Amino acid sequence: MILHLGVMEVPYADDGKDTGEVATILEEKYGIMQGFADRNIEQITEMIEDGVAGAIESVMAGEPESFDVFGSAMANIEDRFHDYIDNEEHGIRTKAKDAPKAGARKKRQYRKVADKTTFVDSGLYRLNFTAWVSNGES
Repeated sequence: MILHLGVMEVPYADDGKDTGEVATILEEKYGIMQGFADRNIEQITEMIEDGVAGAIESVMAGEPESFDVFGSAMANIEDRFHDYIDNEEHGIRTKAKDAPKAGARKKRQYRKVADKTTFVDSGLYRLNFTAWVSNGES
């Protein structure tokens, strides 16, 4: 079994890019998802172990076997990634984060990262992060 981390591809309205392209840029330049995995490997392992154990208990208790055995673990990994981004555990400071607050930011305002890669305040990259398990294929 292979754990995959990625994003569902959703277009950004203003610049022609989608979340997949932004994820590729961020991974190539900063290793955002790899850094997340490296820093959280023990916690991710526990989430998967607990999720599978819970699924086995549910089957033993008579629940239908058709549910996703890894579902709760993947949801927990996704939540942890959201915290990783929200708390800037990746170590990348944005210029917008350092700028003085001048009231509420517009929803579609861009924040520039030091070398011009962008995060978007709408959080499409963050919100469309997903984790899934495969049998060795993508």
